[in-house]
Amino acid sequence: MLIKLQSLTFSKIFPFWVCSNACFSALSYTKTIEIFSGNNQDPENSSDFEQNIQSLRNQLVPDNLIRVLDNTDDLSSAVKVFEWASLQKWFNHTADTYFRIVLKLGLAGNVEEMEGFCQNMVKDGCPGVEEALLAPIDVFVRHCRLSEAMRVLVNLKAGGFRPSIETFNGVLGALVKDKRDFRDVLFVYKEIVMAGIMPSIDTLNYLLEALLESGRIESAIDQWLSEHARIREVRELLGRMVVSCSLPDCDTYSALVVCHCKMSNYRNAMDIFDHIRAKSWVLDHTSYSELVKGLCLGEMTHEATEVFCYMSSNRCSIEPSSFNMLIKDLCETGKVDEAVRIQQLAYYSGTSSTSSTYSTIMLGLSKLDKVKDLLIVLSKMLVEGCSLDLDAYCVLIQSMSVQNRMKECLLLFNMMVDEGLIPDSERLFNLLSCIANYSQLHMISCSINKLTSDSNRPDCDNSSVDTVSNILAEGLDAT
Repeated sequence: MLIKLQSLTFSKIFPFWVCSNACFSALSYTKTIEIFSGNNQDPENSSDFEQNIQSLRNQLVPDNLIRVLDNTDDLSSAVKVFEWASLQKWFNHTADTYFRIVLKLGLAGNVEEMEGFCQNMVKDGCPGVEEALLAPIDVFVRHCRLSEAMRVLVNLKAGGFRPSIETFNGVLGALVKDKRDFRDVLFVYKEIVMAGIMPSIDTLNYLLEALLESGRIESAIDQWLSEHARIREVRELLGRMVVSCSLPDCDTYSALVVCHCKMSNYRNAMDIFDHIRAKSWVLDHTSYSELVKGLCLGEMTHEATEVFCYMSSNRCSIEPSSFNMLIKDLCETGKVDEAVRIQQLAYYSGTSSTSSTYSTIMLGLSKLDKVKDLLIVLSKMLVEGCSLDLDAYCVLIQSMSVQNRMKECLLLFNMMVDEGLIPDSERLFNLLSCIANYSQLHMISCSINKLTSDSNRPDCDNSSVDTVSNILAEGLDAT
């Protein structure tokens, strides 16, 4: 199974199917689209039919009929003229005349009647039938008449013809791009399977993109890939691709990475990444983020760091949430220096560091008593325009207190309260205790007043107010 998370583009352009017998010239084709692209609604009380019959009665040949069909705006009249011509014993329709009426009906959204003419064309066995049915598919796709394209495709296959995978992919890709109902996508895919045609990489990319868009990816993975036998089927499919010279590309491997991560098979996902790295390829943004997140969840921090370093060296960015998970895991395992290093790599690869990123690193540095490094990280944080969050304030206040830098400690506490950031009762107790130990509670009196005055707010934690009261009492006793 494959997925393509970049902007959807058709890998191949539909050719215009040229048939000498049906006279599908480039000029005729272009003119037809110009005529049929407009509004083909039936005007009331149209007299086109009688006029057209008079013009054709003594000179009914395919070219004249085509001219009349092209110049008739009244859809009902055009159909009647076509059917009138069918009743004339000396006249036989060609693939080109059928092409004109099928195209006209399809662009007008008259699906049922259009399909009837497709079936009649196949029954008549006109020379060039296959080309005449292939050509409107391309036009319908271009004009977002996808239901019509699907019907013609089905009739083409029902007529004993075997459309190419590129033809199917054209319709499939348009359905995905237009975000059509997943059942339409699945219908076309089933037609491919029933026709015995080998899906290409693009085919499977479109199918999985539709699964993602419709929110069915989880159930699809559970249904198709949760069993080991199904995983083997995917690998066998990759093998068949290689044999048929349809080599799996980066999107293929990216899709497999996502699938394995969704199933918590992080080791298998890492094995696939090793294949990608060996080819000097890179994962797409989503697969990259999913892999790093999965490896962190699987306690494979070393592997997650490897993936991050490789992708960053290729200037690939990662989702901040996945990056923060990696930073947190490194700091919690004592690898704070490594966390600082990859944070620098992130900057040059376009990954944004958040306040949470810096807070996590500063907490790790404070636990190692690396105050100097902590202040360097703080400087970078401010230079990059990140604001201090509650965690950052708490870490800095406690670190400044340990370093006997009470001036900075008081300044930070007042700033924290002014910004409306109130720690929980336990952390507030620790911060106020640090300040009380230096008999400096009077220096934060305004902040204390704010904390106590906020006690009447519905969202205020009353335990925090009790903490302030207890610390004040202890501070007064100490004096």
